[in-house]
Amino acid sequence: MTPVPLPTPTVHTARLRLRPFDDADADDLLALHSNARVLRYWDAPPWSDRGRAARFIAACRQMADEGTGARLAVDRDADRAFIGWCSLSRWNPDYRSASLGYCFDEAAWGHGYATEAAHAVLRWAFDTLDLNRVQAETDTRNVASARVLEKLGFVREGTLREDCVVNGEVSDSWVYGLIRREWRPSAEPAPARSGDTERRTRKEVAAVPLGRLHHLIVDCPDPMVEARFWSAVLGDPITYADEDFVVVSASTSASGLAFQRAVDLTPPTWPEPAVPQQMHLDVMVDDQAAAAEAVLALGARPLPGDHVYADPAGHPFCLIRRPTWAPPVT
Repeated sequence: MTPVPLPTPTVHTARLRLRPFDDADADDLLALHSNARVLRYWDAPPWSDRGRAARFIAACRQMADEGTGARLAVDRDADRAFIGWCSLSRWNPDYRSASLGYCFDEAAWGHGYATEAAHAVLRWAFDTLDLNRVQAETDTRNVASARVLEKLGFVREGTLREDCVVNGEVSDSWVYGLIRREWRPSAEPAPARSGDTERRTRKEVAAVPLGRLHHLIVDCPDPMVEARFWSAVLGDPITYADEDFVVVSASTSASGLAFQRAVDLTPPTWPEPAVPQQMHLDVMVDDQAAAAEAVLALGARPLPGDHVYADPAGHPFCLIRRPTWAPPVT
């Protein structure tokens, strides 16, 4: 049977341009796929041969010529910088099924680009093809990728045990599926899916421990910018990051600050914000003057009041001197 070509489209979103690959993309592709952090949970080791980029681009064209899918380069619209790719592959018209894949540069993490690009590819696929089911797989350790799929409406359907071996390291994969009747063409994240929740009376709830603080979640327009600021201020590392959620804490098991993307958030205006601030953070320091100089250099702004500042997103915080009974700040 003569293959039916499937021309790779050019798709625009609010912040991105998705387009066919070109030979000029070889250097950017090599930089992406030779980054060990980017390929930490990939099913193959990082590239070391520039010829891999040329073969990758040739495979993209072959996919389009044979009508088995489309792999699109993703550029940031603001500066036309290449930030990764997204694909729909293994198109099977008999089963009306295909697979979703994506790979994004480390500098693009935490900005919602993977979700935005994958949603655009899925919308094109459901509109163009007689598509019923899309499957995606991700390493069970790659929680950031799992969150992207779940925000797109995918359902975790099972685990492939020890299905991947890269450089001797054995790993499991989660299988996710999205079917047409569950596809939500709007850009809103899919609601979280959970099992039945045990219902307790008010008296029963009062009689049991309810839990412990996990994270203090802060809404902001750019989670990674906020996280880097507070990581520098507190001296705690970024312990988790995905497209819309970044955590700063002393360890992966400790409570900390979590920064969550809020696209429609209106930054507070100072000295009198339109919406009164209901909460601010107190940061305990040994030397207020030195700490003030440091936070200003990191991007904070002074606010009215004694040692009051705003972080890059406008959230207020105070630098308070360490009490005599408290241990020194380290």
